[in-house]
Parts: sequence; structure tokens; C-alpha cells
Amino acid sequence: MSPREAEAWSFRAALLWMKEWRTQKCIFELDAKSVVDAVHDIRGYSNFHTIIEECEEILKHFQEVLVVFENRSANQVAHELAQVAYSMTDPMEWVDYAPDFLLCNLISDEY
Repeated sequence: MSPREAEAWSFRAALLWMKEWRTQKCIFELDAKSVVDAVHDIRGYSNFHTIIEECEEILKHFQEVLVVFENRSANQVAHELAQVAYSMTDPMEWVDYAPDFLLCNLISDEY
């Protein structure tokens, strides 16, 4: 799988997760510009575009939704989470609390 296909699959997974939570208003900040651009208006016939089309169908389930590009450096929490997730062997989910390795970054993101 290409990196942009992997980014699109990750976005799809996030969309499905938020849909499962029955959240109606969301802002998705992605550091994958090719995914954001494709969601907004790029069309094609590759595997990547098939994934994007699935994402667009899922996006229809939200009342208000924004999909925006954000530089990786602007979201240290997402970067840290991606780094840790890469080394994990089992799926993890945090619902009511943030994992310890994210606390410092979450606090600094507030300011």
C-alpha cells in the first residue's frame, strides 16, 4: 500500500469510529494534504480514490464536518500518537482518559 493510501485508510477508520460514536459535528485535521485535497475535489480511478469515495460516503452521515490540512508540526499530539501506534502490537483505545505519553503534549496544545 502506498503512503497516501495508508493515510486514506487511516482517515476512513477515524470516520467510522466517529460515526460509531454518533457524533454529528466534527473537525478532522489531517497532515496528509493529498487526502484533504482528494476529499475536497480531486477525482480519479486509483485504489486511493476508491478509499476517498468511501470516506465521502461516510462523511454524509455527519451534520457539520470539516476536513482540513494541518502541518504535522502544528499537532504534536497526533504525531506522538502515530509514533507510539506504529510500535504497538495490540489495538488500544482510550475513552475517558489520555494515556500518560500524551499528557504533556495535550497540556501544551491548550496554550
